[in-house]
Amino acid sequence: MNLDQCPIKEHIGCDRCKAHFHTLCDAEGRAFPIKGMSAVSSCAVTRLYNCYPTDILPKLDKVGRMNYSLVFTTEDEKTVKDRIDAVKSGRRDALNDTTRGYFNR
Repeated sequence: MNLDQCPIKEHIGCDRCKAHFHTLCDAEGRAFPIKGMSAVSSCAVTRLYNCYPTDILPKLDKVGRMNYSLVFTTEDEKTVKDRIDAVKSGRRDALNDTTRGYFNR
């Protein structure tokens, strides 16, 4: 989700943001990555990510033939390598603690 009002600016200031990932936590303790997206001013657009990575790899067969790309945000190196290897080998295994987003609807 893109935000026009930057919570990073309100809490730590733009000079400490530098377009790095920060975290917002909800009442249940889930951590939502948040990042300023502009190279000039990190407050131009701020992106709030889901607390769980979106992983539609197990659903690709139901989506049909299409072009897609893999986008990684805060995943560790092992997870990134595993997802790339899964796509290359045709594996459709699911990761733990992920969401399918709109693909479950």
